[in-house]
Amino acid sequence: MKRKIFKVIGVLLVLFVGLLIAIPFFLQGKIEKLIKNKVNNNIEATLDFANADLSLLASFPNAKVTIEDLVLVNKAPFAGDTLFAAKTIALNMSIKELFKDASEPIGIKSLAVDGAVLKVKVNEDGNANYDIAKETETTSAEVTADGNSFTLAMESYEITNSTIEYTDVVSEMSLLLTDVQHSGTGNLSLEKSELDTKTNALVSFGMGGTNYLNKNRVGLDAIIGIDLNESKYSFLKNTATINKLPLVFDGFVKLNDENQEVAINFKTLESEFKNFLALVPEEYSKSIADVATSGDFTVEGRFEGVVDDTHIPKFNIKLNSTNASFKYPDLPKSVKDIFINATVSNTTGITEDTAVDIERLSFGIDEDKFNLTSKITALMGNTKVKAHVLGKMNLANVSKAYPVPADLYLKGLLDVDISTSFDMASIEKEQYQNTTSSGTLHLKDFEYNATELKNPVQITTTTLTFNPKTVSLNDFQGKTGKTDFSAKGTITNLLGFMLKDEKVKGDFVLNSNTFALNDFMVDEEESDSAQDIEKKKATAEER
Repeated sequence: MKRKIFKVIGVLLVLFVGLLIAIPFFLQGKIEKLIKNKVNNNIEATLDFANADLSLLASFPNAKVTIEDLVLVNKAPFAGDTLFAAKTIALNMSIKELFKDASEPIGIKSLAVDGAVLKVKVNEDGNANYDIAKETETTSAEVTADGNSFTLAMESYEITNSTIEYTDVVSEMSLLLTDVQHSGTGNLSLEKSELDTKTNALVSFGMGGTNYLNKNRVGLDAIIGIDLNESKYSFLKNTATINKLPLVFDGFVKLNDENQEVAINFKTLESEFKNFLALVPEEYSKSIADVATSGDFTVEGRFEGVVDDTHIPKFNIKLNSTNASFKYPDLPKSVKDIFINATVSNTTGITEDTAVDIERLSFGIDEDKFNLTSKITALMGNTKVKAHVLGKMNLANVSKAYPVPADLYLKGLLDVDISTSFDMASIEKEQYQNTTSSGTLHLKDFEYNATELKNPVQITTTTLTFNPKTVSLNDFQGKTGKTDFSAKGTITNLLGFMLKDEKVKGDFVLNSNTFALNDFMVDEEESDSAQDIEKKKATAEER
């Protein structure tokens, strides 16, 4: 009797496993058609993918649907543009969901997306390429009753190895997130729930032609309170990192019909000056793990207000450091007497009104001192700048205290005391009569040595006097190879050269005792080997 029972159980088990293997072959075509119809019937775009595989064994008692090479292409006014693409999308759901009619909603328990690329665009007319939902007169309750959408009864999701790109032509804003790794757990089917998320990505951000972040590593561990009735998302327990700068923050984001409300506070977890070095991308600051620091550095700020077609949240961000220093273990000198008192703010919610106020930025290396004060207003509009630079610096000490790029050779004594005031519209229109500058810049024993030059350029002395409208070149003497030169004259657009990459204009008298054309001629096929570069660097250091 027992043998018969075990035999029956064995046969049933084999049949059950066989069904789990066989069912996907019968349902495969239905699933592909079901997904495409569900999506394409509800959007003004076209969804397509290579294939959708069904597995009942890998995630039993759930079913797993894997979609490969998915592409979502826009229609007019972004016709032909790819809004979203992904290498794979894996959906876990109850097996019973597979047997529902095409008119019934399908519940998804978990979602995994890998190798995705999302490209969000807002064109010059304010149209957004993600606004692809078809207009309908039915209510959301009717939509659910008619089964025209998926239901989000998800318990977990993850996005890996992905890229998100945002471009706004009107505001000249661009945001690029690469190497995105994001995951979340929580019951998204509840009206009120908590979502536990973890995020890591490289962030680049620019606005108005200025890049503010360039592949900065950003991390976020956040517990987000979700209120679906209020469309409100609250940050309950959160820690973020920018490069290696740790921040804590709280607040909320609320989605309204006409705008979004934002109220977020943030500040540094600790006040060590190493926090400042953590803001600098590692390719420029190198490893800061063994850097010795003293003094403090703090960041705190608040975003508050609405986001709509004409407004951004008002904000105030403060950076402060007092009597700080740092020293890299493999470099002979330290940077000391560091003071930072700066504010980035916007008090109107209008993008153009963003301002930067640097009340003090100063540091020293040995006996050298550098000081900067500056006020920049209308940062995203017709930028207006008032600045004063004062300092004496042995440029060779910079590379002895900070890990500058290997191909940057600094040498010379700089003495500068300059005040300037200008607006970018005047620079762009070459209306230099609207700019004012005063002070002097003196540089001696300066040497510039780059791989594209046949010989180093040695500047014995340079003296510039900054006048309200022009810059006087009082003395300029130097040599390269066998060629010597000296010059005097007047420059009328130095700001245009420095800020807009324009050609220098002015009147000069140039003298040379020996002018060898060969010093300026480099064969197109000629290139420096790594050994040649090291020789040039060694020669520069000896001088």
